[in-house]
Amino acid sequence: MIKNSEKVYDELLVLRYQSGDDLALPRLIERWQSRLVNYARMTTNDTDLANDIVQDTWITVIKKIRSLRDSRSFRPWLYRIVAHKIYDHFKHVKVKNDHIDASRPSENPKVVDSSQQLLESRQEMNLVLNKLSREHRAVLVLHYLEEFEIQDIAGILSIPSGTVKSRLHHARVNFKQLLEALDG
Repeated sequence: MIKNSEKVYDELLVLRYQSGDDLALPRLIERWQSRLVNYARMTTNDTDLANDIVQDTWITVIKKIRSLRDSRSFRPWLYRIVAHKIYDHFKHVKVKNDHIDASRPSENPKVVDSSQQLLESRQEMNLVLNKLSREHRAVLVLHYLEEFEIQDIAGILSIPSGTVKSRLHHARVNFKQLLEALDG
């Protein structure tokens, strides 16, 4: 969960950068780079693409951050940029948004915990996530891993709140079915 002190620090960094302190931007990048790559990787199912999207995101941030009116909205604004970059990529290459090719090998994040059970649990979760549609992965990751509220997710993905709720519902049902099939 994002703590209030972390939110305030991000707001301060945004305000400092907007006021001309060029050292604030590298701090923001350092704080958010791995999270953004993780979100993009889990949504696209492609580590190289995720890195490219996040790099492109930072270019957009550099160009537009001075016009961000409310520094408190930095986090959703940042994720909205990533989400739009992902959407634009798939729109550009004309990949169907319904399903990601299940034949591609899944990638598992590095796990620091040495517990075999935890490792297996995370591998199962990633395997199941990778079988979901990109839209379902996006809402699950934003809601459960990045801890955004429904309204924030709606803003990030530029869809109505009702659509977020519907996608979350269907994503949970599909996730549960796929997990049960994996365990069965």
